[in-house]
Amino acid sequence: MALEYESSDSPDKLIAFYRDQLRKYGNVLECHTSGHFSVNTNYSDKSGNSHELTCDSGNGNNVELKVGNKEDQHIVAVESEGKGSSFSLVYVRTHGKDADI
Repeated sequence: MALEYESSDSPDKLIAFYRDQLRKYGNVLECHTSGHFSVNTNYSDKSGNSHELTCDSGNGNNVELKVGNKEDQHIVAVESEGKGSSFSLVYVRTHGKDADI
């Protein structure tokens, strides 16, 4: 599920608000990107790879707040837009490749 919005609020104000809102789902990871948000759904395999969310490599002025794990994640992506901001709210819940949807 994904929603996109525009706001006259500054990116810093939106980031502070959503960081607080996301805390109820766990530790919030803050990533700095130069492009649009990304969703990582690579599953852990039997060798014990982590289900934890990570930041993609790269630095930029856009901010992604992520919480959860690769199978159940909440993401808020914030970009500066003119005198305000544009932002996306994303919820991803994946199922194993053999699961029914």
